[in-house]
Amino acid sequence: MRKIVLNHSFVNRCPNIDEFFKVENGTGVICTMNAFCNRVKKLAQKYSLSIDENEFKGAALELFVEYMIKTGAEDNRIGIYDYEPV
Repeated sequence: MRKIVLNHSFVNRCPNIDEFFKVENGTGVICTMNAFCNRVKKLAQKYSLSIDENEFKGAALELFVEYMIKTGAEDNRIGIYDYEPV
């Protein structure tokens, strides 16, 4: 299994990035977009004093996209290679 390093600034700005990725269901992963959106909404409200809710949601989506691009790098249908956030 290859190691995926996420470089988006949200990794360092989120008050508790481990909580962002922690899943308590039996599979250990977020399986649906609904579950992901609910997690982001819940954490955005929780950390609204330290980071704006909408900014949190946008950065979380960008981090998700970075993850999807990097994990699907072998799939040439998306046509994005050597992705790095700006």
